[in-house]
Amino acid sequence: MSKAGGASVSTGRRYLWLLPGALLVGAVCLVLALYVDREVAIRVNALPLFVKRWFDRLSEFGNSVYYLVPGPVVFLLLRRAATRAKLPERAAMLRRWQQRILYLVATVLASGLAADVIKILCGRPRPKVFFGKQLYSFSFFQFSAKMWSFPSGHSTTIFAVATAGYLMMPRRQLLWFAPAALVAACRVLAGAHFTSDVVAGAFIGTVTSILLRDYFQRRQLLEFPRPGENGEHF
Repeated sequence: MSKAGGASVSTGRRYLWLLPGALLVGAVCLVLALYVDREVAIRVNALPLFVKRWFDRLSEFGNSVYYLVPGPVVFLLLRRAATRAKLPERAAMLRRWQQRILYLVATVLASGLAADVIKILCGRPRPKVFFGKQLYSFSFFQFSAKMWSFPSGHSTTIFAVATAGYLMMPRRQLLWFAPAALVAACRVLAGAHFTSDVVAGAFIGTVTSILLRDYFQRRQLLEFPRPGENGEHF
């Protein structure tokens, strides 16, 4: 077998977990949609308005704009600084940070696009539509934002960021995933999404970051620490 063929087989085996993982998450989302989502939404709807607004503001950490707008600017500034650096060590450090920003922006952008496509295909009513028009079931191929509840875009973004951060600093799981879980939960507590929406978004964001990590490694665009390393050399 040629090296190319062997690499192709190895890559295929590496992603054997992807289909079972997607099926498992799909099954969890189905159970939540059938037995949990509506009950949770009803309880959240009964919360005081100021409480839901507070959760909504907290969930803005999952807004992709906060990453996609400053990210390219920081990337260009780092690139400019690297070209002007006089010391080779400083230039190399700046180029590494430049590639880390590129990886982070790429994960947010790619995961967001994937989530947006699924939103249109699934056409799930948001909780506000559920309470206003009593619509709950999926209505496929919808182009109104009111019908884009599944998956949660904010959850997709924050878990893409959290996973990317974890892959660059493997010993800091709690630092990355605890805030991500909180932001995702806030989308439900703000009345913006159902529980299954944020679960699906978390899966999409996580998978996208892992796939792009592998792409960056294959292209030698960025070096990632091995599991267990503290990432201090980063």
